[in-house]
Amino acid sequence: MHELSIARNIVEIVSQVAMEEKSPRVSVIHLQIGALSCVVPSALEFAFEVASQGTPTEGARLQMECMPVVVHCDSCETEVALESPQSFRCPRCAQPTPTLVSGRELEISRVELEEEPICAHG
Repeated sequence: MHELSIARNIVEIVSQVAMEEKSPRVSVIHLQIGALSCVVPSALEFAFEVASQGTPTEGARLQMECMPVVVHCDSCETEVALESPQSFRCPRCAQPTPTLVSGRELEISRVELEEEPICAHG
């Protein structure tokens, strides 16, 4: 299950961000996952739960956005999202479209950190 190594990398990167921002905890991690990234979201969530234990990311929620496969069609001279990642043909003109623009990404797009509560000393 390669999702565990991916989850460990996410934990490492986001924990570093939390440390740099002097935040004790991470509340939400926003991810962009391409349709061709070979990542199973449910497996990533499970692996993240295991990998995050004892880190600033423990208990954080993964907010995953699935990104479509987008190709550049040389015939139409446009970028177009494919209806199915199994068919690399332009949905407008039906010509083969081998130029991939996006769909393989696996990116941390945003991290939401929890701020430490301010204690009022009286």
